Amino acid sequence: MKVRGSDHKNLGKIVRVEGDGFTVDHGRYFVREFRVLDAEIIKVDGDTVVVAQHRPEVAELGRKGKRAS
Repeated sequence: MKVRGSDHKNLGKIVRVEGDGFTVDHGRYFVREFRVLDAEIIKVDGDTVVVAQHRPEVAELGRKGKRAS
């Protein structure tokens, strides 16, 4: 499934679902992963999940290897 931020920009795709959240990978050449909690989902539309973060926030989390919150 695709993941988009609340700013409607592409954040990546879900690669793992675990417990209370899921892991998203983004980046074409330098893959980075970050974790998103289920509570942060705004909506699910077909094969796209929209989450509360914006792309710049998520990019920074991916660089630091942290979860979104």
